[in-house]
Amino acid sequence: MDAAPLSLPPLRILLAHHAPLDDGAAGQTTRRLFDELRQHGHHVRLITIGDARSPVNVDHCVINARTGFESFGDHELFDYRDRLRDVLDAEIRDFDPHVVHAQHAWLFAHLALEAGVPYVVNVWPAELTAVANDNRFQRIAHEAAENAGRLIMSDPSLQPVVSAVFTGIDRERLVMLPPDDPAWLDHVLSAYRATLANRFGDNFRN
Repeated sequence: MDAAPLSLPPLRILLAHHAPLDDGAAGQTTRRLFDELRQHGHHVRLITIGDARSPVNVDHCVINARTGFESFGDHELFDYRDRLRDVLDAEIRDFDPHVVHAQHAWLFAHLALEAGVPYVVNVWPAELTAVANDNRFQRIAHEAAENAGRLIMSDPSLQPVVSAVFTGIDRERLVMLPPDDPAWLDHVLSAYRATLANRFGDNFRN
């Protein structure tokens, strides 16, 4: 686990999640990231997809699109990905984030890779299942994982699965982070710091 980033300067962090914030553990994690990062002085923007069923008092961009994109046909998936790219590129251009934090090692993470910005990824069972069942996502997920600064997992049981699916990932880039860890946010920020240090050197400043 990376050391706690006690001297990390305020960052511009772009969170990206392809479902409403009240939809499962990934949405809850995104909401928690947004709230706690802002409380600690960081500048945060959020992209979500679909209208959340519960009001969320956040600054966010919403794409009104179906969330079950594994069921898309090829043409539909291509169009959907283009819509995500347009929104993500606009946020990167206007907000100029230091780091993108994507939920799931697939579309948003892969688009961050294409955009050339540093990014970290929370890995969940959903993308591991998609990689196993739909070869359209295999290249996307593998490239997103291979180039992420850190892969964060909330469930320790996922580590051997992630290591088996995404072969060749350095162990130092795998971050085990249970939600009840008292130093949860410090470890998240350490993942950001390590990602930025890998890209810009240890003397990163904003």
